[in-house]
Amino acid sequence: MTIKDYFSVRKYPGRILLSGTGIDGKAVSAYAIMGRSENSRNRVFRLSNGNLETRAYDESKVEDPSLIIYRARTVYGGTVIMTNGDQTDTIEKAFKEGRELESALAERTYEPDAPNFTPRISMVADKEGYSLSIIRKKGDETERIVWRYTPTPGFCCVIHTYDGDGNPLPSFSSSPVALSLPPTFEEFRDELWNSLDKENRISLYVSWGDREEVINAREEEEDVIQLKYGLNPNQKCASISAKGKLPVTIINGRPGYINFLDALNGWQLVKELKKNTGMAAATSFKHVSPAGAAISIPLTEEERKMYFISSKTILSPLATAYVRARGADRMSSFGDFIALSDECDKETAEIISREVSDGVIAPGYSEEALEILKKKKNGGYVILKMDSSFVPPVKEIRTIYGITFTEDHNDFTVTDSTFSEIPSESKDFPESARLDMTVAMIALKYTQSNSVIYAKNGQTIGVGAGQQSRIHCTRLAGDKADKWWMRQCPKVLSLPFKKGISRNDKDNIIEQFLSTNPEIDVTGKWEEYFSSPVSPLTEEEKKEWMDKMDGVSLSSDAFFPFRDNIDRAAKSGVKYVTEPGGSVRDDSVIEAANEHNMTLFFTHSRLFHH
Repeated sequence: MTIKDYFSVRKYPGRILLSGTGIDGKAVSAYAIMGRSENSRNRVFRLSNGNLETRAYDESKVEDPSLIIYRARTVYGGTVIMTNGDQTDTIEKAFKEGRELESALAERTYEPDAPNFTPRISMVADKEGYSLSIIRKKGDETERIVWRYTPTPGFCCVIHTYDGDGNPLPSFSSSPVALSLPPTFEEFRDELWNSLDKENRISLYVSWGDREEVINAREEEEDVIQLKYGLNPNQKCASISAKGKLPVTIINGRPGYINFLDALNGWQLVKELKKNTGMAAATSFKHVSPAGAAISIPLTEEERKMYFISSKTILSPLATAYVRARGADRMSSFGDFIALSDECDKETAEIISREVSDGVIAPGYSEEALEILKKKKNGGYVILKMDSSFVPPVKEIRTIYGITFTEDHNDFTVTDSTFSEIPSESKDFPESARLDMTVAMIALKYTQSNSVIYAKNGQTIGVGAGQQSRIHCTRLAGDKADKWWMRQCPKVLSLPFKKGISRNDKDNIIEQFLSTNPEIDVTGKWEEYFSSPVSPLTEEEKKEWMDKMDGVSLSSDAFFPFRDNIDRAAKSGVKYVTEPGGSVRDDSVIEAANEHNMTLFFTHSRLFHH
């Protein structure tokens, strides 16, 4: 009899254990669970550290964890133990004490889930053979039976908890049944899963030799969130979805398509920054690229002034990270979507509440933070909660013009080996520069290409994103970095703004004040903006201040085709550069780095993002 023949006529066999030997002589096993109640169906299988565990699919809906959350499979001393409950632990303990399977089973009885009194079934397998056992209610007694088998290639034996459907459910009353096995792992997995009743099947674990896999029905279902609209308001039908439970929850507001593009890219960035540096991280996203990204290095007095943060304002590490991320390019951050690596606290929420922003994503929020954030935008501020334990699939899929694209998820990470190849004469690379370069490279990974990023003090200070020409990226990012530095010039920090001028208006005024060709002459019309006359910054004053800019890190998402990128970077105080290398003009780039006394790294890792 085949697996399909046996299970296709059994609507509700309950929990199933199978053990045998493939035609190739490899050990084969399986564990499947069925379920009808909400509590029973709220389960998924997870492989963890060599064990098979059952976990709640939605922890908020767990009614009784005692019978649905347990370690189903483990290996002790080369012996596989797999059961439909926590008797896995009982059997393992007995083996560690040198006792037999029967001794372990004698300690347990059937499950106390009246009126079903579900049997406890177990499988124990080693290189000599395998055993199947059951503990079931028989009248007022407890019956315990063990069946032992020697391997027969191409065959298995199966036991399950129920004979079929009913109320109460009838316990398995016979002996294990011998079934023929398909010739391959894939055929075995598919035949068993497809033979189980689709309405009742929940999860399946299969192993064949060293191969193992789990299937969870709940993760094959689609979880869908309808969005406000697509990229544009005329694209009215828009949604996000995933097989299984979406890892993101809408706490407040009604997000749109671009909000989620920013949120999910931003979340990956800050999660990776936190993992790599161990510090709280934040990013300010606009149109699927970071306007700024940062870690929680404390602010200097000058930075507090340029970011409009009072010396009396207490900043948590997370708030510090966001102040830096927002302050990297305050003009571009206007109306941003924020991503935070840690639970949003009160201090961070207070900083966010002062800024023009579309929304925020974080792994959690304190009650005080939520109360503050929900008041933004007349109660419409978008607040998203991300499951920090979520791991994306290895394959990423998108559809363009009806054609499906598939690629591996970009698993590049910054490690010590990233900085191992230094073709320049200078080998200087202090820890502060390593942190800055880490911020720059991880931010590049989530920036629209072509892109170049300048970084200093644990934050990006200039992002040149989405340019077709590499030198245009370098110039754009460099110009932004220069303005970031010029904002700290004493003459800028002491501008006598009129009372009532908002932070956003101050940003615009400073932008005009620093521009070589301003659209508005803020010094000529000083009385509209300042409480006293202000003289323009002279070119000599600008040069004198710019000459003090030093120790900046720069990273490029692809190689520099010409030395002009290095020459431009030098004008903005760049001393450390990472790029993949591989250009036919690498020698020219190295020569330029040496002329400017820069430390140049070839990473051999391209970081395109689209």
